[in-house]
Amino acid sequence: MPVPGHPVCVRITHVDGIVLARSIFKHSINYRSAALYGVGRLITEPSEETDALLRFSEKILPGRSDEVRPMTDQELKATAVVAVDIEDAVAKIRSGPPVDDAEDVSWPTWAGALPITVHLAAPIPNAHVPADMPLAESITTYLKVRLS
Repeated sequence: MPVPGHPVCVRITHVDGIVLARSIFKHSINYRSAALYGVGRLITEPSEETDALLRFSEKILPGRSDEVRPMTDQELKATAVVAVDIEDAVAKIRSGPPVDDAEDVSWPTWAGALPITVHLAAPIPNAHVPADMPLAESITTYLKVRLS
């Protein structure tokens, strides 16, 4: 029988912009956030840990795990993976312009939103990559999908 885990909360927030009103007390941020609540379980079985790490890696850059050397036993020993059985979740979003009080609308300053974006840039090779080595297929595929 497995030993019960500890309660955990995993929180993630992505900032989309800074919202500037005519009053500092009305400033805000545009964001997307989520909180997941559940019970954590340390994965101790090496094959389950390896599988979890490979699945995580493949979510970030599909195909990359086939292009790199396998993980070593020492790397696995130095890494902890926690599975979370999600029992509850909440998500919040804030978007749009500032909401000025009526008496502040005539204040003579700029108000609005400063969007924050993340974009892909050109790959930068490591110093040890030969100049004639092409990008790995996982990277070219990723770029094609993301830039189309």
